[in-house]
Amino acid sequence: VTKVPEKEKVVVADKPKPADTFDDKPDSGSLSGDFLSNKGRLPWPVAKGRVVSAFGTHSHPILSNITTVNSGVDIATGKGSSARSVFEGTVTTVMAIPGGNKTVLVSHGSYFTVYTNLSTVNVAKGDKVGRGQLLGLIDTSPSGETIMNFQVWNGSTRQNPALWVAGM
Repeated sequence: VTKVPEKEKVVVADKPKPADTFDDKPDSGSLSGDFLSNKGRLPWPVAKGRVVSAFGTHSHPILSNITTVNSGVDIATGKGSSARSVFEGTVTTVMAIPGGNKTVLVSHGSYFTVYTNLSTVNVAKGDKVGRGQLLGLIDTSPSGETIMNFQVWNGSTRQNPALWVAGM
């Protein structure tokens, strides 16, 4: 057995927990009562997270002749994280996707926000929600990823959430 001199020993730090690798997303402060006038100032729909897939049309990472369309943004966050409403509104839909998870749609007048990939939901159709209110728990995949798709719509026109959420 060869003895390693003390000065050559390497200390391996613990790998950070997934939740520790996400930045805090504090509330953006006071907002006006109209959804549209808060464009660019809305709070994040998670307490900690980062965008891992942007809004719009993208080339498939493996299949060069295929494009994908993201109607919102995919936000990675830590296991056990919840989706929270970015603005006050009314829950218009709670939908279970066959073979998948749940989606919550919140109406803010002519605008809607959509929160997908929820394993559990804390609200029901018709509920009034406030800004920051927890809507449900974001699902964690078997591979350990906790990712929510967040969308903003004006009627039937998709909007880029990065233009609506502060610092996104």
